[in-house]
Amino acid sequence: MYKIIKGITPPERKSSRGVPKYPLNEMKVGECFEVPTSPTNPAKKVKQRLWGAAYTHKKKHEGREFTVSSAKNKVRMHRIK
Repeated sequence: MYKIIKGITPPERKSSRGVPKYPLNEMKVGECFEVPTSPTNPAKKVKQRLWGAAYTHKKKHEGREFTVSSAKNKVRMHRIK
């Protein structure tokens, strides 16, 4: 049998996802941010992560659109709509 305890406040619940990795929510149309690439963080993988983040973000924020571009040693995510 379990004993019922009164007067104990539960701990504050934290988000399971934490702080967003990319600033998609703060971006305005025409703005972009850069993610550096390296041999251990190749452009192809960075692009995949950015597209995944954009897809998830667009499901919650209808009407926003993003695109990805590559430059020397970096990948850029642009907000286009």
